[in-house]
Amino acid sequence: LASLLQLGLLVFGEERNGAALWYQLGPVSFQPIEIVKVIVVCLLAIHLSRYPTDQPISRSTLARLGRGWLLLELFLVAQRDFGEALFFYGLFLSMLYLTTGRVRWVVGLLGLSSLGALAAYLRFGHVRVRVEAWLDPLAHYQDSGYQISEALFALAWGGWGGTGLGQGQPWRIPEASTDFIYVAWCEEMGLVGGVLLWCVLCMFLMRTFLAGQLCRHRFEQLLGLGLATLLTWQTCIVLWGTLKMMPMTGITLPFLSYGGSSLLSNFVILALLQRLTQRDV
Repeated sequence: LASLLQLGLLVFGEERNGAALWYQLGPVSFQPIEIVKVIVVCLLAIHLSRYPTDQPISRSTLARLGRGWLLLELFLVAQRDFGEALFFYGLFLSMLYLTTGRVRWVVGLLGLSSLGALAAYLRFGHVRVRVEAWLDPLAHYQDSGYQISEALFALAWGGWGGTGLGQGQPWRIPEASTDFIYVAWCEEMGLVGGVLLWCVLCMFLMRTFLAGQLCRHRFEQLLGLGLATLLTWQTCIVLWGTLKMMPMTGITLPFLSYGGSSLLSNFVILALLQRLTQRDV
């Protein structure tokens, strides 16, 4: 199902900002990748839970998982959705480490990812544009660096206490309601409000990991920890991008960014975590 949803985008997907990521059904549009995220975590948990912790995972199993993951990555690259490709790469590495505890495998795959990043930079023009805008946004203020430059200005204007609720100018940032929702918050609530939101997000993510650890069965534990890792990676990638710690990727901030598909998938994740930690009477 996940493969069909992504493969269909190559034919029926609506292109926005250089990437075909949406299905358009009349006035309604949705991103299938939000549902695919949950499906992928469930599949990884099913396969990895078949092997006890005291036995190493066979190479054939790792090869099978690797082929499935590579197929998904190729779909995302074909759609030019490199933000989600980075997200799924981190998700796969995290779940692999949670299952095996093999640090050298993770380090080796990270080394391979650097080669993939270099290939994407050389092959795709819009990737080069984002990297150049990230390195020196003011030099590209009139075009590709405008959005990140305005985001940095908004952070500076917010100061310590912010401009006040409803007193900011988030409309100066083209994607303030989605990609840069955290910047819009910091402009109006200031550095103090931004740090407090960080704390709330950290406590929420810690609680999701605790929910996974409280599960009794191995499959439930892997599923719970995988869903917690999914939310953590998504949150970190968005915040790092908006604070200019890495190039922007176009991923939504859970429960804060505008987007019905993202909000629906996040509530599905919460429902799964709630059910996993619920004890049958």
